[in-house]
Amino acid sequence: MSNLYFFLDTSSKTINMTDPMTPNTTLLIFSTIVLTGIGTTLFSYFMKKRGKKRISINSLKGWKDGGQVSKLFIYPVKSCKGCEVESFNCSGLGPIKGNTRDRVFMFVDGDNNFITARRFPRLTQIIPKVSEGYLNLQAPDMDDIHIKIPFNVKGNTNVRVWGETISAVDCKIASDWISKYLSPILDVKEPIKLVYFSGNTTARTVKEREIWPHMYREDGTAFADLAPFLLINSNSVKNLTDRIKSPSVVTYENFRPNILIGGASAFVEDNWSFLKIGEVIFRQTKPCDRCVLTTVDPRKGEKYPDGEPLKTLREYRCATDPKIKASSGSSPFMGINLAVEKEGVINVGDPVQFVTLQ
Repeated sequence: MSNLYFFLDTSSKTINMTDPMTPNTTLLIFSTIVLTGIGTTLFSYFMKKRGKKRISINSLKGWKDGGQVSKLFIYPVKSCKGCEVESFNCSGLGPIKGNTRDRVFMFVDGDNNFITARRFPRLTQIIPKVSEGYLNLQAPDMDDIHIKIPFNVKGNTNVRVWGETISAVDCKIASDWISKYLSPILDVKEPIKLVYFSGNTTARTVKEREIWPHMYREDGTAFADLAPFLLINSNSVKNLTDRIKSPSVVTYENFRPNILIGGASAFVEDNWSFLKIGEVIFRQTKPCDRCVLTTVDPRKGEKYPDGEPLKTLREYRCATDPKIKASSGSSPFMGINLAVEKEGVINVGDPVQFVTLQ
């Protein structure tokens, strides 16, 4: 986009501020102030629309070794159990394996607001599996349910994720099933619904912030909280669990990664700007600030009574930079959010390489 300039030509009238103020002079001064303000506002708007200057992946040099991929996961239903796979395709919206896509199903309440295991920890006990065009759900003490996936069906309801409205397909057959499963703790006005995101692009956008120079508006997802991918370093998790003094059993599962890596020192991933895995190049959008979802025991679907692992993470993994702290507050960091710069397939066992930009 070419540079945009705004000119205000006042050369036709020279104003002597010591002269008596005539109506025409007053009008000209007022008009000058107003038009200058409008011009400045428009200039700022269009400059913001231009977005941040992106770094060309072809210019990246000095790749270093960062371990290897040890596990891969896709979470078809937001807040439910993940599906472990040996490989997946990396798209702009997240990982894909056949018809299994990441967080394209989601539960919503009677007001069409998204719900998660933060509020209903039992959701973590639902086991989803995509097979032959159906989403199959299993849960303790429930009959299995099989939902035909509405591929290519236009959204028929608007739902909200973190205040953003997005079009989705109402999978009505699942409403009674999920409402019954959550009935012991249900506190919503109407039966819970399962919705599906059928698109290949999303209207959700990411709010750009100066503190995260490699996070862009177009990094939106389907129903994931923020980024298309989450990477967790197993040695970072070990560093944490070695510090936890309570009997709570915390593993990488508490952090719900798409990509789990091994062979890298604890927390070195914090400073990785770009990653290369197989044929895929990722860009770190920001470190992942963690919430109470991590305090849900993924084995039992209950919250740990001692508040781990957040309690220990807050002792040494909160932001110290004032600008970042103003954004993240008391939320500690574990793992990194990723977006795709070059799409392709990654596999368990693939080496991880990284570049750190100053």
